[in-house]
Amino acid sequence: MREKARGIYRFIQDNLYLCLPDMEVSGEKFNSTLLFEILSCLNNGKQMLFGEYGLGKTTSSEIVSAVMNALPKEVVLASEIRGHPEQTEEKIVARPDLGKLNQGIETVLWSYFVLSPAKIIDEFNRLPASKQNILLDGIDRGNWKYLSELVQTGDFTLFATCNYEDLGNSALIEPVLDRFDIATESKKPSLIQMATIKDISSATRRILDDREIADKIFEIYSSKETSCEEKQEQTEKISSEYRKKLEQRLGIGLLSQDELKKIRNEIDAVQFTNEAELFYTFALSELASCQQNGMKRANEQCIAGCHYADYACSKIENGLSVRSALAIAKYAKTLAWLTGENTAKATVEHIEKVLPYAIWHKTRFSEAFLASFARDERTDPIKLYAAKQLVKAIKQRFTEQMPAISNYVCLMRDGKEAEATEYVKEMDHPIFREFTMTEWR
Repeated sequence: MREKARGIYRFIQDNLYLCLPDMEVSGEKFNSTLLFEILSCLNNGKQMLFGEYGLGKTTSSEIVSAVMNALPKEVVLASEIRGHPEQTEEKIVARPDLGKLNQGIETVLWSYFVLSPAKIIDEFNRLPASKQNILLDGIDRGNWKYLSELVQTGDFTLFATCNYEDLGNSALIEPVLDRFDIATESKKPSLIQMATIKDISSATRRILDDREIADKIFEIYSSKETSCEEKQEQTEKISSEYRKKLEQRLGIGLLSQDELKKIRNEIDAVQFTNEAELFYTFALSELASCQQNGMKRANEQCIAGCHYADYACSKIENGLSVRSALAIAKYAKTLAWLTGENTAKATVEHIEKVLPYAIWHKTRFSEAFLASFARDERTDPIKLYAAKQLVKAIKQRFTEQMPAISNYVCLMRDGKEAEATEYVKEMDHPIFREFTMTEWR
């Protein structure tokens, strides 16, 4: 299953979404956008894709969704939500069956977006705040409510694309941003790749199309007599049959729904190494806590001259939510599963690689911190670059503090609580104060 997933990544990178590597994991180079799209499909994650116009944000998410779900591209396209100010709840989520409503019968017809396993919101930040609010519960917990009916789709993969700010955009509200586990930037391909793209044949561009299969799925989605659960079951059956046809067409092995379920179970079973466990806790102590005010609050500013001004908590203006902390762990485990062996464990490196992409889109960095990088040479957007520098500094402090943290943990493990408490009195890092406030069992 791991080799199939890696084969899908390589096939898309070489044939359908030509892109440059911009990150390295265990000596292997990847394109961050495509890698995290694969990871998102493996763990039912929520990914936001930022970038300039026409650099493949929507294209890559459509391709990955079609291949990973074994769906014709026509189905993926028909299920997308197009972001614009005039969108309505009836176009996004569901609408009433007007024929039955005229007879006094209230029946809901759910949108293709709700029914499809391939969920994409194109140009999300063209939706005004009021329309973004409609999607909050659905994005978070898979609960879609319209009139008096509720559909629960459970966990699912979601991609949302966003162009950078222009006159037609709206600000993304913070509750929406917090619901997205990860965010990447779609970067421009190389000059050689751009020259190659122009020569890609129309047959290759249409390789994921299949109108016959798509029409069968549209017929299922449009049925007024079938429940949502039955529609999803019927679609999964057609997808399973179509997958074999698509494998022959692409020349690679694809993942079945059963295999994806097994993969998610394997990802859940991935453990952190002891060092990774400590680094995870160490990073959270800087990103999610405030020693002066008890906790990090978005409506409270850091106090001038704070004793902890050298740590990450002073460089950001809002804290890290539990949802974000869980996302970091989930993607670190998924990355370990994909790039490791059968006995893969999540290491410090996996957390370190995931962390910037999990925080940059939802963190409010201080103006002074961002300004400190204004003249740096970089290939990332300023906020992602700042997040990487922040994580780099956290990792450095972790390396320096590791012996002291290990000593404290060993003392607590051996039941020497009084000695451990005395030991950390001289320690300066927020993690030690957090340790002393934790009830050990």
